[in-house]
Amino acid sequence: MAIADCHSWSKKTYNNTISVLKRAFEFGYRDRPFHENPAVNLRCAGGARLRKSDRPKVDPFCMHDAEALIAAIHRDWGEAQGNYDEFRFFTGLRPSEQIALVLTDLDLVNGVISINKARVFGVDRCKTKTGDDRRVQLCPRALSVLRRHLRLRERLEAAGKIDHDHVFFLETGESFRNLHHPQVRWRKTLQSLKLRYRRPYTARQTSVSWNLMAEKCIVGSQTAWPQHRNHAARLRGMG
Repeated sequence: MAIADCHSWSKKTYNNTISVLKRAFEFGYRDRPFHENPAVNLRCAGGARLRKSDRPKVDPFCMHDAEALIAAIHRDWGEAQGNYDEFRFFTGLRPSEQIALVLTDLDLVNGVISINKARVFGVDRCKTKTGDDRRVQLCPRALSVLRRHLRLRERLEAAGKIDHDHVFFLETGESFRNLHHPQVRWRKTLQSLKLRYRRPYTARQTSVSWNLMAEKCIVGSQTAWPQHRNHAARLRGMG
């Protein structure tokens, strides 16, 4: 318990982890009502409450910097990694959702993908972070990246390097078990460009930001503003 209580986690990770631990002990100690539950005194949301200042500042990429980063990732790490990061910029997927995508989630005829699961720390979950399934209509750029990536997948599968149904994978053909590998590559490439560092999740926020700007430029009428405000709220509270 002492190890759990002094671990150098962020507040969000701490709350998520400790709340599960407390529930497990609470359930287990129902059979031992006269024994002290050692998890009772672990601080949870009350002692590590997230404040506005604790949330990372939304800092989306401009189009020029994003294109430079996408090109550099393709150059540094190859097509498989490059397609993975490029696709997220133009779909706004969470990384955990993207590495969980399988072939049956794709509807290339209608240009739509189904988001209904996630892979977190190597564990496959049958729902997204929010528990809500959704269908994402792909823009032309995202659809182009996906078609290109599937051609790469076909070549690796024909070479005997792919034996799974996941859409995204390493250059070896292995599926992404967790996000560590792509995160390390993202960091190295971004630092080499001497751009301000932003975590890989920022690609999702950037996608929403670009959509906001496109809606404002294309519509520009009073009737569009309620939808605009909804997207703005999504950008501020994105998780």
